[in-house]
Formats: sequence, structure tokens, C-alpha cells
Amino acid sequence: MNGLQLFANRFAIRGVGLQLQILLQILTCGMVPAQFQRHHAAPLVPGSDFRRAQEQQPALALVDNQVQMVNIYSADPNIAANDLVTLEDPEGLFLASNVVPVVSEKVTDEAADVINTVSAALTAEDLVKLNSLSVNDQESAEQIAKDWLSEQNLF
Repeated sequence: MNGLQLFANRFAIRGVGLQLQILLQILTCGMVPAQFQRHHAAPLVPGSDFRRAQEQQPALALVDNQVQMVNIYSADPNIAANDLVTLEDPEGLFLASNVVPVVSEKVTDEAADVINTVSAALTAEDLVKLNSLSVNDQESAEQIAKDWLSEQNLF
């Protein structure tokens, strides 16, 4: 168990809410620049210290103790790789992000069918695994996609 897990266990932190808002008075929290621009949650926690985390891998700022909490995407492979604690957000303090295909209205029906097939097959667990292959293993996007499509028996 790492220090982050011990901290979460010591203070019985399971979710983002009133208890965490109190702790944020003593923690340094990190956000990636895009989240700063959209003001995710920062105004909701007056008196807290929000800092920009590393742009490419904000979880590493947490692991390196530059910050004690970050808002990162749930598909970030560093969550599992570093045994980070994921908190629940029952009050919706942080905006949810969803992966959805967005295409031009000029896309053909045939192309839309392909996109919908891939989208329906791609799970959150797959996304974490694929991100890990890219971020941690430095595999090419082309190879990752080719292997995943083959594993899923798509195309």
C-alpha cells in the first residue's frame, strides 16, 4: 500500500464531498491547464491551493508529492500503475468526461456504421489498457489500434 492509499484510508476518504472540501484547506491540489481554463471545481472549494499539474502526465505530480490530489481522466494508465486512489464524486463537483465519436454530417452511412461498431465495442477498461500501451509502453497508435481491432474480431 502506498502513501496515497494510506492517506485515503487514514482520513476515510472515499469520495469528493464535504469531508474532502475540509481537507482541501491543507492539501495542494493539481489540475491540468485545460481544467484551469474551464475552472473545474476550483471555485467550489474556497481557500484551497490549486496548482497546475504536469500537462502530459498529471498523475506523476501526485506520485512525486508536488500535489496531494489531482483531477485526471479515469482512463489514465498511471492510476493503476501507481496504485492511486480514485474517489467517488456523488455531488458532481467535477465535470464528467465521456469518450464519444464526433464526426461531420458529411460522413457516409457506411463510415458511421463502422464508427458505431467500434464505439460500442470499446469499454472503459479497454481504454485504460490502450492508453497504457501508448503512454507507458510507447507503442504506436497504429499498432495499438490494429491489435485491438483484431482482438475484438472487428474488421
